[in-house]
Amino acid sequence: MKTHLLSFACSAFLFCSQGVFAGQTDSVLLQTTTGGGLMSPEMFSRGIKIYTSGKVMGFNENKRAEIETELGTLTPSVIANLQKEIATLPMGEKIEFPDTPMCYDAPTTTYEAKVAGETLNFAQISACRTGYIPNAYAATQLKKILDGFEIMFNLNL
Repeated sequence: MKTHLLSFACSAFLFCSQGVFAGQTDSVLLQTTTGGGLMSPEMFSRGIKIYTSGKVMGFNENKRAEIETELGTLTPSVIANLQKEIATLPMGEKIEFPDTPMCYDAPTTTYEAKVAGETLNFAQISACRTGYIPNAYAATQLKKILDGFEIMFNLNL
């Protein structure tokens, strides 16, 4: 059953393949981290990492260890397209949140990308509100991709 779910997820996303691509270093390209809520983020966090090699990993981290689960591998063309989208994100912008009611016991999720060697926080879910950097359509699309892999990770594939 797990193999069928993974096959469906890969064909639905149209960018899974096998293996790591030769000659590529493995640095994080996109990452999401969720932590906090009723517990400090330093005690426990989880999230998704997409590496420049195409590897997609889910992780659970606590003070003692980080446990990673491989979710699949993206093709070189998909990684190239992600890098193009990331390059359009404006540096130095602060996340803008909508003026809506807030809550204070929900976890916080941050969405980060590597842009020209710098880490850019392009979206965040905090106090029950979702915010993005302004004028960046790519931020919403990159968030959706990371959220899709988070769903796969939650299914414990």
